Amino acid sequence: MDAPVISDEAPSASPEVRHRSAGDRPDAPAGARRPDGAERATTAPTQAAPPSTSERHIGVAGVKGAIAGFLVLVPIAGGISLLAGFDPLGALGIGAFAGIWGGPGFGGMLGATLAYTRTERRRHTGAQV
Repeated sequence: MDAPVISDEAPSASPEVRHRSAGDRPDAPAGARRPDGAERATTAPTQAAPPSTSERHIGVAGVKGAIAGFLVLVPIAGGISLLAGFDPLGALGIGAFAGIWGGPGFGGMLGATLAYTRTERRRHTGAQV
């Protein structure tokens, strides 16, 4: 049994246009043939382009900000808990909880946003900030 012929071109289209595009639709079934009988072209999946230097810079700044957010928030939340009258182990637990759940989110967003802003400013003004 022959493979199905796939064509969504109007009958008035020139043969060259019909030859180039018919059957090469992404939704055409595998093994489909073009109206001229040729096999449908198969393409290998393309790989994504590697991230640019500015994208890598923003990602690194986000990770650094997340780590810094954790390290800053643990003693702040722990110190406040200790001043509020908690025992030292309980204050450390509250500090660690606040640091784990709040530090990376806030620090990561702040670090990535600052790096992105710096990158955009450089791109628009050409200045080194």
